[in-house]
Amino acid sequence: MSKPSFVLLTACKNEADYIETCIRSVIKQTLRPAAWVIVDDGSSDETASIVERCARETDFIRLLRLEPRKGRSFGAQYRAIKRGLELLKDTPFDFLGVMDADIELESERYYEQLFGEFSRSPRLGIAGGVICERDANQKFVEREFNASW
Repeated sequence: MSKPSFVLLTACKNEADYIETCIRSVIKQTLRPAAWVIVDDGSSDETASIVERCARETDFIRLLRLEPRKGRSFGAQYRAIKRGLELLKDTPFDFLGVMDADIELESERYYEQLFGEFSRSPRLGIAGGVICERDANQKFVEREFNASW
């Protein structure tokens, strides 16, 4: 497989404590997205301003700010991702990734390794990484219900 093109979508709301770490972990990747739409779903904290500041440092991050909505909604994340995807309609890409705003990619080669799996297994349709969380000693341990397949 030649160097694949990919785009990322992230829906976030009130993720000021995590979003910059997430963004920095993508910026330092050896393989970067063609575009990354981060959809702020009406945050009341500094999430949008953090994304705007980080976006000025790159040519691939775009912020889409949605109006605040009343109440909770089960489908809010889905609707935010769908709105972000609309911004990518004129962007060619081979792969689409959806990334949570509160994660950090530990390896700078995460996407490089991920697309290596698609190259080795052409019938592979979906892939992702292992979720690790800090334990009481602040060490990263695998989440109990990760699926090895």
